[in-house]
Amino acid sequence: MAFKAKKIVTILLSLLISNPAYACDFSTVKKVDGGFLYSSDCHKEIGKRLDELDLRREQVNLLKSNVDLYKDTADLQKQRQELWFDEAKSLEQKIKNTDRDNKIENALFFSLGVLLMYGATRAVR
Repeated sequence: MAFKAKKIVTILLSLLISNPAYACDFSTVKKVDGGFLYSSDCHKEIGKRLDELDLRREQVNLLKSNVDLYKDTADLQKQRQELWFDEAKSLEQKIKNTDRDNKIENALFFSLGVLLMYGATRAVR
């Protein structure tokens, strides 16, 4: 589940990040001294895109941390479920042992009662 969410977030963010600088007219770019000279509109648009890119990177990191927290929460819930199941099995075993001990105790008390009655009748005779 978390992997699917991470994949979807990555695809959506890559589509948002991949916007080129449309306001820049590349036909006006001039080559100067081993570099290029851009118009001020191109510089402004590229600056905006770089700022957006930094923001998108922060968002990606935040989303990744949220996905990791979600995975940790799912793992914790699974551990709680396993602990509950183990505890339920343990308690069930204790109940079975207690029932068995009660049956043995009842049989012993009955046997002692029979022996007591036998002893009492022998003492009276």
